[in-house]
Amino acid sequence: MKLTYKEKLEWEGIEEAITQQEELVQALQEKLEQTGADFGKAAEISAEITKKEARLAELMERWEYLAQFVD
Repeated sequence: MKLTYKEKLEWEGIEEAITQQEELVQALQEKLEQTGADFGKAAEISAEITKKEARLAELMERWEYLAQFVD
């Protein structure tokens, strides 16, 4: 099976998207470490980290799928 045109475009940009998502997670984790005793802010940042990590997992799964069909 070969990639469709849309999948080829997705493949070309997916590694950059993964890198960006990883950087977002890292930045949020650093921000979380700096919140100190502000538990409301920490909870807010933790929720955002969870969302970003879920998106990262989706991207990684998609990368694995597309990688099967790349020559």
